[in-house]
Amino acid sequence: MLRRRPDGYHELCTLFQTIDLCDELTVEPADGLTLMVEGDAPPGEENLVLRAAHMLSPYTGGRGAHIHLLKRIPSGAGLGGGSSDAAAALLALNRLLGTGLERPGLAEMARTLGADVPFFLHGGTALGTGRGDAIEPLPDVSSLWFVLSVPPFSLPEKTARVFRNLRADELTDGLRTHQLATTLRSGGSPGKGDLYNGLRSAALRAFSDLGRYLTALEAASEREWALSGAGPACYALVASRAEAEDLGRCLKNLPGLRYVTSAAPAANLRK
Repeated sequence: MLRRRPDGYHELCTLFQTIDLCDELTVEPADGLTLMVEGDAPPGEENLVLRAAHMLSPYTGGRGAHIHLLKRIPSGAGLGGGSSDAAAALLALNRLLGTGLERPGLAEMARTLGADVPFFLHGGTALGTGRGDAIEPLPDVSSLWFVLSVPPFSLPEKTARVFRNLRADELTDGLRTHQLATTLRSGGSPGKGDLYNGLRSAALRAFSDLGRYLTALEAASEREWALSGAGPACYALVASRAEAEDLGRCLKNLPGLRYVTSAAPAANLRK
């Protein structure tokens, strides 16, 4: 977090990475626009997928679609599940309904849905600045593996409450993020000290149980854990699938959800 912007958002300097944990979105031609959700996600107009579909309506010539969303990414965990669904809906419906919109037009729509939605039009590895919606693609780091640990608690209006807990002395100049972006541009990989999240202290104040959860994670695994987005999901970065699976087994007695997953390259999202 660099500073608070006049529009009420915070100026960000952040790194994004897609992983192979994903929801499944199916679209088919239909009269009108309908959405069926399977799993833990907001229904109807509260869902970003349907909001994205309505944004495309002026360009569809009256053509509609039925959308089926199968949720696998935990909602409200700080993993970008809702934002990635919205971006997928824009891309899929743009093709299905023949709107003819190019990426810049879709990116403008994505920005109105959420600051991180434009990233998911690209996927892979990227640097996000501005509100997080100015995206610079970076070389893929597809050899990385992650263990995700999602604690069994939630927080209403989580993102807003975490940002409200951010103190002025916790704002940074973004230098560490830019340094890691430089490393990635040159073909390097993140190191142990690169797992930095400027929202960590604010999230610990917002989630009363998150500190104890992180302590338990670190005690069980004997390694560093980082916060994903505004939390409460946490992740550890490892070099191989075998190491990730071993780490996942170390956490089997802790509450919450666990995922062993790898980095997903941008090419997977552009097909």
